[in-house]
Amino acid sequence: MFEKKQIIYSETQGVCQVENIVSLSASRRERKIPYYVLRPVFDKSRVSYIPVENHQVKLRELFTREEAEALQGTEEMKKDEKLRQAVEYVLGKKGGIGWHSSSHSRQYINLYLEIKNLKERQRNSSMTKAGTVLRIL
Repeated sequence: MFEKKQIIYSETQGVCQVENIVSLSASRRERKIPYYVLRPVFDKSRVSYIPVENHQVKLRELFTREEAEALQGTEEMKKDEKLRQAVEYVLGKKGGIGWHSSSHSRQYINLYLEIKNLKERQRNSSMTKAGTVLRIL
């Protein structure tokens, strides 16, 4: 069984993070079945619900570095885009850890600036509140 927040490989979705494990049922009368909530690393807009038991989709732990190196350059990897992304993710290449496209770089920069501005506003807000308390005293 996979754990919440674990990065895994799905043959249909590619590299995914297990966002959650939830219990769902079609109706109140049926027993609840545990499902993995998977979010593909390379397409955050998608989400998949895969039964924890008896699933037909092949799920596995993400490749080790050694496995990824062995798969690198194989015909199988060249034919399968999701497999290629997974290998590159593990090895830290294009589309993987440590690599960011220009659009990803802009997103990280924008996120950084948003956080910085938020911290600045919080600091100013704290100073204003502290100043108000001092004026009252």
